[in-house]
Amino acid sequence: MTIELLKEHSKFQEIVVTEDNGIRGLYLDGDLQFNDINEKYFHNTFIDNLENYSSIKDTNVCIIGGGDGGCIRNLLPKRPKHITLIEIDSKVIDVCIKYFPNLNDNGNVFKKVNVVNENAFDYFKKSISFDSVLFDVTVPEDISLSKNLFSYDFFKSLNTKYVNFFISHNTINSFDYHLFRIFKDYKTYNIFVPGYTNNSLIGVVAKL
Repeated sequence: MTIELLKEHSKFQEIVVTEDNGIRGLYLDGDLQFNDINEKYFHNTFIDNLENYSSIKDTNVCIIGGGDGGCIRNLLPKRPKHITLIEIDSKVIDVCIKYFPNLNDNGNVFKKVNVVNENAFDYFKKSISFDSVLFDVTVPEDISLSKNLFSYDFFKSLNTKYVNFFISHNTINSFDYHLFRIFKDYKTYNIFVPGYTNNSLIGVVAKL
């Protein structure tokens, strides 16, 4: 039986935490982000695919989204030089520290990085550069915060060498494939994530 442990609206979105037989899940605007079981498939592969393409050690990495802390947790053992987390909704961080402490070491991972609660569009208007930018955000649907991030103009504004993002199967028909024209090179991966549409995501690592 599924119960709601939390349901509230932040300034940006509806945040829901559910529990079913001891397994907790996070939903943003009705879209499943992860649960206690499938998060490891997503976060592990997301970081591994980037490392297979380009070394993470001693590099500057930016995470857009990722307020649950899972990407930070998996990046830290790779020994990057610096991690910046851009999470527009600070409420997501607070909720995940409370309800998903294993993802973020009871919030301690956030103390090891630079946390910026700002719109990524505004942030990247500054003279800032990174070796890699990871899009750990909601799927780019019309109602999601991340829709405009998956645009040709925003990708062109990124002062970075590599980008890492995913395409979900329920948005594949509306995805703007013109993005791929700006990449010098890219690789795609099928990421097994039980509970998602087709139990998988399409991961993309690209060189800009």
